[in-house]
Amino acid sequence: VNDPNNGTTVLAGARQFGKAFVGQLAFGGLLGSGYIIKEIVQSGREVQKMEQMLIQASKSAQDFSNNLQFTKETSNALAVDFTEFGVAYSKILNATERSILTQQQKQDIVFGFAKYMRTINLASPDQAGVFRQLGQMFNTGRIQQDEINSMSDRGIAMNKFLRMAAEKLGMSSEQYMKLQESGKADPIKLMPIVAKMLADAAENNGAFSKSLTTSLAKQQAFTNAMKQFAATLLKSGVDQGLAN
Repeated sequence: VNDPNNGTTVLAGARQFGKAFVGQLAFGGLLGSGYIIKEIVQSGREVQKMEQMLIQASKSAQDFSNNLQFTKETSNALAVDFTEFGVAYSKILNATERSILTQQQKQDIVFGFAKYMRTINLASPDQAGVFRQLGQMFNTGRIQQDEINSMSDRGIAMNKFLRMAAEKLGMSSEQYMKLQESGKADPIKLMPIVAKMLADAAENNGAFSKSLTTSLAKQQAFTNAMKQFAATLLKSGVDQGLAN
């Protein structure tokens, strides 16, 4: 993961608060209430569902462990939704399964896009939409204008970034446009460059660091900590104990 330390202070505070909060609930006898049980179980099952998708997208147990670690570290560092990011990452892994991209390149692509979307404070449904379009590009092996428009509508100036990426590959804007119009613009070649530019653009004028100080980012860091805590409870079978 690039710059893995970003957001760790926010997350650490959220984790400490979350553990203390749940501890107080348990001490006060409130953990047995139906509402608390429902929220814990629901959050934990969301994580389990995401992990199942990661398992299916991984080539081995070690590969899954690495993918899960990347998901945790990245969602924590960027203060993006832990389960939604894991689902998006799983889909990108599936879409690029037969590609020549390395595992590091795949991770750098989702990291770059996620970092930029955090910086512009893109809502979770829009982030999912961007990753959906990205996955579609990899599935079809080409970049289409409707996918570019969809990303642009969500705040990412893809036409600009794609032209800049094409220039780095030695193409003029005109050459790139002809390539795209003929259905030959290859996301495998272009998206690693675009993702790197997005990650770099997020750092302009300290924008990314500032985005981590918003109430939305802090709330997401807390939510991630609680989801991971709930998943740990479910894995230990605590949900069954609470239901009895």
